[in-house]
Amino acid sequence: MVTTSWRAEWKAISARIEGLVRSGEFFFRSATNKTNYLSNATRYLTSRCDELDCYLKSYLDTYASVLPETAKNCLDEFLSLHRPGSGAGANVNAPQQRLMILSDFRSRLEFLLAGAQDQIRLTAERAFEHLQRCIVADETYKEKWIKAFEDTKTSEIKCEGLGGVHLLWHGIWAFKVSAEGERTDLVMGNRIDNPSKSKVEESAIGMILTEWKIARKASEVEASFEDSKKCVEGKTQANRYSCGVLGGVELVDTRYIVVVTRNRARASDRTTREGDVTYRFINIDVELYTPSEEAAKRRPDS
Repeated sequence: MVTTSWRAEWKAISARIEGLVRSGEFFFRSATNKTNYLSNATRYLTSRCDELDCYLKSYLDTYASVLPETAKNCLDEFLSLHRPGSGAGANVNAPQQRLMILSDFRSRLEFLLAGAQDQIRLTAERAFEHLQRCIVADETYKEKWIKAFEDTKTSEIKCEGLGGVHLLWHGIWAFKVSAEGERTDLVMGNRIDNPSKSKVEESAIGMILTEWKIARKASEVEASFEDSKKCVEGKTQANRYSCGVLGGVELVDTRYIVVVTRNRARASDRTTREGDVTYRFINIDVELYTPSEEAAKRRPDS
């Protein structure tokens, strides 16, 4: 699935570049003045560099619609200097130059790919933590969430709507997955298509996939939180996702399962990984009290 394969394929190419650069470093440190030795090694390194150029051209052609704009520009710039199959570099120094450029290119692209994704991920984590603290500290905020939770007919829809608004406050555009595996806006309820990308880019840092579940019974969240009934339900729904990602704006390898509870011991957030996908299990309690408030409630005179 395109959602995560671009990252896995880049890891393989990146490892190949690193290995070739190390081989080149070893060769040039130990090189002698023997003509045949130099000539054969030079041809070999040049051939491997040409091979990598072809891999990178194929990679860009395959994932151009998914990659962040800055990463695409970095690939374009590199490939414009090294046209695949050109056989550039007919002297001993040429492989050194190409390996140096390959090494620099690899570090730049790693930075660009990691930076965009990490910013979305860290902002989402801050938004969820801020949401829980708002509920604890702001009575008006708490009342809104309790009211949404108590509406047994539409509580899930209302809670995910409130959550979507709060996340967008932080620059995170959250969506859920429809029965057909398509992106659905948490607030408006409409399908999010690729033409909406510009709107997302103008108003948000990035997008994340979320599934919101309501847990009213202890049995639905007891034992291991990530293996509880509601977390498993949310994970199953998230796995329906079959759309290609919106290039450059969507967190591609993490899915958030948010379980909303009321006035019970808040479960610690958990993380599990299956293949290329990371699942974050987050508990939001609409009536969470601080330790001092809990103690005051237990006093006979309270």
